Amino acid sequence: EALVCPHLYGVGMPADNIFSSRRRVRVSNDPLTVNVSPAGGGVITSPQLVPPPTSYPQTYDCNVTYTLTAVPNSGEGYKFVGWIGDNTSTSTTITVSVRDGSKSVTAVFAFKPEAVSLEEARALINDRPGP
Repeated sequence: EALVCPHLYGVGMPADNIFSSRRRVRVSNDPLTVNVSPAGGGVITSPQLVPPPTSYPQTYDCNVTYTLTAVPNSGEGYKFVGWIGDNTSTSTTITVSVRDGSKSVTAVFAFKPEAVSLEEARALINDRPGP
């Protein structure tokens, strides 16, 4: 049985030539693999990845140009650092085409310690009991 691209246009589309109202999309032998580092640091969203991946790494096999956006888990104190792999960038949004071969990209996040003002730091030091 031929492959389908359910993440792009929904389950049950024709396998060899997937049709949308705009264009024809072929299944590709050159997949896109997306990952995040560290796990839990954020997610990758894309109009072509519906629904977005809920675990990583994930592989997609539609012959399209993907627009990927890295979204940090800021509620847990993470910030976006950059993309590594076949497309490197510090922009949160990148485009990746698999039309010229398989690709792999990782969105990298870093823990951002809570900022403390100088006054708050002084108060913390002054309130700390001495030896």
